[in-house]
Amino acid sequence: MPEPRSWFTLPAAAAALYLALALHAAHVETPTADEFAHVPAGVAAWREGRTDLYRSNPPLFKLLLAAPVALDSSVVAPPAYEPPMAWGPWDYAHRFMNANRDRYLALMARARVAAVLCGLAAGALVFAWARELAGLRAAAVTASVFLLDPNVLAHGHLATIDMAALATVLLAAYVLRRALRRPGWLRILSAGAALGLALAVKFVALLLLPAFAVLVLARRLRAEGSLGRRVARAGAELLALGAAALLVVNASVAFQGSFAPLGALPFRSDFALGLQSGLPGRLPVPLPREYVLGFDAAKKMQERGEFGSYLLGRWSEHGFWYYNLVALGVKLPLATLVLLALAAPAWRRARLGAGELLAIAVPAATLLAVFASASNLNIGLRHVLPVLPFLYLLIAPLFRATGDRRRARASAALAAAVLAIALRTAIALHPDTLTFFNAIAGGPARGGDWLLDSNLDWGQDLYRVPEAVAAIDPDAPLYLLYWGHVDPALYGLRYQLLPSHPVEGVVAVSENFLRGHAYLTVAPDGSMIGVTGDNAAWLRGREPVARLGSIRVYDTRARRP
Repeated sequence: MPEPRSWFTLPAAAAALYLALALHAAHVETPTADEFAHVPAGVAAWREGRTDLYRSNPPLFKLLLAAPVALDSSVVAPPAYEPPMAWGPWDYAHRFMNANRDRYLALMARARVAAVLCGLAAGALVFAWARELAGLRAAAVTASVFLLDPNVLAHGHLATIDMAALATVLLAAYVLRRALRRPGWLRILSAGAALGLALAVKFVALLLLPAFAVLVLARRLRAEGSLGRRVARAGAELLALGAAALLVVNASVAFQGSFAPLGALPFRSDFALGLQSGLPGRLPVPLPREYVLGFDAAKKMQERGEFGSYLLGRWSEHGFWYYNLVALGVKLPLATLVLLALAAPAWRRARLGAGELLAIAVPAATLLAVFASASNLNIGLRHVLPVLPFLYLLIAPLFRATGDRRRARASAALAAAVLAIALRTAIALHPDTLTFFNAIAGGPARGGDWLLDSNLDWGQDLYRVPEAVAAIDPDAPLYLLYWGHVDPALYGLRYQLLPSHPVEGVVAVSENFLRGHAYLTVAPDGSMIGVTGDNAAWLRGREPVARLGSIRVYDTRARRP
């Protein structure tokens, strides 16, 4: 029996709300630490062909983010002479900011639109996959809840690579699923092209390679015919997938430096150096030179970490293998976790088959397992953000239309409750979506007890400080310790750096610094200086007079007016 087409109204409304919330947050929030470097690096790529700047991510999406900025001839792009990694991208970003101070914040908001559109595209893909899986009603509910997830809203308005990685990884998995359901060489090549697009956006898509191999082999081994023929067909399909993906990755940077000899590449990561020592130096590498060196830079970062990993109040130089599992447990909405716990019986009742479950579970499990075992970079749930749509697809059968009246009523009630909670959370939390933590963690106010960095404090809330200070006492001395790179003077702030000893005045300090994160901050003269992990230790245990998302404000004066 056809389902009412009125169900299309629900995801359309959710998409409209997502768009409104994301665009507003994109307009008001301070550029985060990574956005600060991504967009200027993209501008340098447009203006000078510097695709190597900030090479730990491929250049494709940085080009798209920066397009509305770089193609504006009135935007000043200083010559880029900085090194491609270390602090080079941020040094260039500071010069870009200073060259465009009068409208820098508006330019960064302009770049964020590409990420907003990627979030909408991901919602459409969740809807399409869920509809094929469990019907229109299930798709409407699943896509709506996905779009209103605080993590999707948080990263869906930032000019970083993360939301594009989520959308393209999901697209690659969706196209492969369709190719395996109705085999054909054109469909297989399409899946390879989609995989290549994901690889050209972010290196995390490399973790799809073992997942794709498992899915192709599993499908072929269940087919008819001799074992030899089935294995040969699987091998041929994997070769076709790989060839199409390689073509797209090479085309994404116009084949610059492709097929360089392995021995000529200046690797730095242990992984790449091991490959280089074990293989012939003349072996041509069928990828663009900068793509290979970018992967090497990202791998080096994963091997050594960056600024240490923080979890549950502990710092580690080596990371925690269970970091992302804990992060999912406290950053996903509690309603989503409950739905995931209820999903297994719904899958059994729906009898959707092992192939459908594998198409969702294998990519998600591979992303989590490989990242946990191969990376010491524990700085944010965003690194496994592509797992989210697969988790939402797992709950789709819960909302499948059924002829059983009792189950239908229960499913409708569950859908109504989940949608109401998602709507209330999205509106009440806005624009503080990056600081979201669920009830298990104790809510946003207790988030710092669990996780830091881009899970909570990425420098996004500096814009709130002027109004908060004015409400307390605009004439009081202001001490600031801001975890980020944007010059506070762009918001009219006049301040002193917070010293490591008690002072009297109004104090605004980022949560990361309060919890012992060592990083950089902007000095009153606009220069960047290092901050140790104990710089704000004297404030720990004091009660703030205001919480501005990721920034806490204290009034330390002995006698307050």
